[in-house]
Amino acid sequence: KYSNYEQNLNFSFYQDISLSNILALDHDVIFKKLQESLNVTDKATVLSRVATQKEDKFRSFIDKKFSKEVILKILPLFSERRDSEIHNLVSEYATIPTIFEYVVGIAWYHISNEKFSISKSLNLTLDGNMLLLSHAVGGAGDIVINYKDLTLMLEVTLMNAQAQKRGEWEPVLRHATNLTVDCAPRNVTTLFIADELDDNTINIWRAVAQAPMKSSNNDEYADLVKIFPMTNNEII
Repeated sequence: KYSNYEQNLNFSFYQDISLSNILALDHDVIFKKLQESLNVTDKATVLSRVATQKEDKFRSFIDKKFSKEVILKILPLFSERRDSEIHNLVSEYATIPTIFEYVVGIAWYHISNEKFSISKSLNLTLDGNMLLLSHAVGGAGDIVINYKDLTLMLEVTLMNAQAQKRGEWEPVLRHATNLTVDCAPRNVTTLFIADELDDNTINIWRAVAQAPMKSSNNDEYADLVKIFPMTNNEII
């Protein structure tokens, strides 16, 4: 009934019902099947084993489809805005800015000699074949990489220089501040990667690096927020 959706707050439409309940899934049965499939004995190991399998699958996929040579072929296409070629080489289903983020993440994976978890670092929604579908929403940075002694965030954009001060300087500063606070006292650095850079946006970040910045997540401050500019050509 129409009235149920509009007026009855006790109707199931308004309730918080878990997906497992909707599908009538038994957690114990599911975990038992996972344990058998993954050849593990305890539940605590299931998630780590799944994460390991995902990472191995992604690395194998990159080796086959996105080698360093292929990435070097794709990256210049963003500067030339040859969008149809980019779609053909990467994915038909994602936007060009999202594909740029995905390709830069893989490029950095090659630059780093594969010394970080690529599957954990990309804040993107991937399909079962490890191709991207969309940018994951939320307040996190585009790509967050945890090295042994450094957390590195890559903020990636195709906005031109004229649009960056309006569209990038505050979100990037906020993401960098929050990550610096969350990871303290660990060394945190942010790279802002674009095809072209706006001098005023870069200068604003340099200026605020001298001032304590408050996290938008809690009542804590970062003494030093480091944001460095980098171009697509420099990545290449």
